[in-house]
Amino acid sequence: MKGRYFRATIAHYKIQLMSFLLILLMPGLFLVIAARHSAHAAGTSLNLIQRTGPPSSTVKVMGVDFGSSETVVLTFDGAPVGSTITSGGGFTTTFQIPWLAKAGSHTVQASGQTSKLTVTTTFTVQTSWSTFGYNIQRMRFNPYENSVSTSNVSKLNVGWNYPTGSAINSSPAIANGNVYIGSSDKRLFDLDSKTGIVKWSMMAGDAINSSPTISNGSIYVGSNDGKLYAVDALSGKIRWTTTTKGPILSSPIVANDLVYVGSNDSSFYALSTKNGSIKWSITTGGAISSSPALAKGILYIGSADGKLYALDALTGTLKWSDTIGSPLTGSPAINDGIVYIGADDHKLYALDALTGTLKWSYSTTNMIRSSPAIYDWQQLVYIASMDGKFYALNVKTGKLKWSYTTPHPLLSSPAIAYGVLYFGGNDNQLYALNAATGAKILDYNIGAGSDFTSSPAIADGVVYIGSVDAKLYAFHL
Repeated sequence: MKGRYFRATIAHYKIQLMSFLLILLMPGLFLVIAARHSAHAAGTSLNLIQRTGPPSSTVKVMGVDFGSSETVVLTFDGAPVGSTITSGGGFTTTFQIPWLAKAGSHTVQASGQTSKLTVTTTFTVQTSWSTFGYNIQRMRFNPYENSVSTSNVSKLNVGWNYPTGSAINSSPAIANGNVYIGSSDKRLFDLDSKTGIVKWSMMAGDAINSSPTISNGSIYVGSNDGKLYAVDALSGKIRWTTTTKGPILSSPIVANDLVYVGSNDSSFYALSTKNGSIKWSITTGGAISSSPALAKGILYIGSADGKLYALDALTGTLKWSDTIGSPLTGSPAINDGIVYIGADDHKLYALDALTGTLKWSYSTTNMIRSSPAIYDWQQLVYIASMDGKFYALNVKTGKLKWSYTTPHPLLSSPAIAYGVLYFGGNDNQLYALNAATGAKILDYNIGAGSDFTSSPAIADGVVYIGSVDAKLYAFHL
């Protein structure tokens, strides 16, 4: 008797489990949710493949087996984000993740107003920083970060630090709860973003001063051994390597199923993401430690030969080159049809992205070895100089809005998030300035021997930066 009752109960709940299905879809998102009708059984159950996205993401929602022609209300953490009317018990609609949704897990709920069917699932908000300079335009501005602002950045403290075996000149990349960083100890590390615990490390043949890029489950990074490595993001297993004839300090980007990277052998390469085969390459007149930037199908890369090159991203065909006449070791940044790059001749240049025509230039008083950051919300471009100063300039005119002076030459490139500008100094300090005014909000002293050539990255409410003291630091509120 008990056995028959048990089997009947299981059968009943299997039927109830399949009585409702809701699917949420977005690029990279697939959530499957099953619910029981409230008239038959209390509570909900779900089967999902977890997916994530930043605030402001538009999420496609498809529902079936609601009441016919009834209104279904969607909520995000209890706040209404949309509603729709079913057709034949089903619906397809979209809603937007609120911009102020913080990093972490959130509840999405769909409720039939007539049938009283209710189903919930979770959506994980992440504000990832997946490559050197944040995106392939190298703007260094995370527009989704919404936790640390000008009002609370002064409360940042070191949450954890991880000691590698040698100086860190590489800059971190962060996604899916992982921080990837290279070290001069020849290793690429995958660290838990919350705890700093090592998940895996990969040994290269020489120092890794290139910054990693995360793309489609792989990590791409260069080494002083002349190789570009493609590494499985979960296991750290090397998928393939491609050998050039010089150290790779350049940090790769990925687009069009290609990995783009420069080498100190004076060549620039486009490699297949599948196997590392060379699809095309060009040779310049000097070492390429500059990292490429990409916009509207055109790649931009600086060379120690003093030229900025614009190349067709698919073929490598030269669109134009501009002879600046001084080595370009920093990386370009692009926005709104203008490409910006600093040079050893002390100047920041703004060039027309389509033609290479000079828009304006601004002179500092020493070499520029860092890369610019663009804050389009304020129409400002920022650059650090070896003269120890940090400059904020109008993106269209190059007119100085403000400058901030530190006691030593600056090599760290800036990063921007939620109104705050971050950079590392050669005086052991992490700086946080008001991006609009230049007012100092925070100067956190790590301690002697902790100069910064690594550039900060901001993701999920945490600021990450490497130091020449061999440690990766995570700052949080």
